[in-house]
Amino acid sequence: MILGNADKYTHLHKLSLVHVDDLVNAHIFLFENSNAKGRYICSSTPTSIDEMYRFLSIKYPNFQMPTVGVIKSIMQPKPRSTRKSK
Repeated sequence: MILGNADKYTHLHKLSLVHVDDLVNAHIFLFENSNAKGRYICSSTPTSIDEMYRFLSIKYPNFQMPTVGVIKSIMQPKPRSTRKSK
């Protein structure tokens, strides 16, 4: 959002984020635990684009943020076509 790549906003509808320090701690824990096997997911509760917009607007007030209208339009469900693709 901060970089102004509006064509990428639709990928931000719901985000699962994790702080890099938490990710590092999880890796260290798993490397040190000999019983750890398989795959692990290190993520937080999904964050909406609206929540991310509010956070970034407060944290980085000097950056040009998209308007609230643009953010709300992304959050609206997009109509899907019932036509078959060729």
